[in-house]
Amino acid sequence: MVSDSLNPYEIDEEESLDYTFITKDGIKYHASFYSVEPLYPEFVDTYSFSIEPEDKRSHPMNRRIAITIAEILKRLIVISDFVLLNASNDTQRSRNGIMDILFV
Repeated sequence: MVSDSLNPYEIDEEESLDYTFITKDGIKYHASFYSVEPLYPEFVDTYSFSIEPEDKRSHPMNRRIAITIAEILKRLIVISDFVLLNASNDTQRSRNGIMDILFV
């Protein structure tokens, strides 16, 4: 049996390209892909990725968050012709290591 710590959290697709999941600590995260075409018309079918917790207070990080984010990115790449060029998060202070964990 595989440890839960190696599996992603349960992911709900709220709408197309909009996902949520809840951590073991009860923190709900929103992960969304947004088209950048309205701002940059030359970038057709290009998306920005955002991942944010509902609760902005400091909270514990765990490897399953990174595994869940990787699963969301994998779903997008597998079901589409999209290519992931770069990923970053807006709140580097509290989640600086997430992308490092994803791409280790």
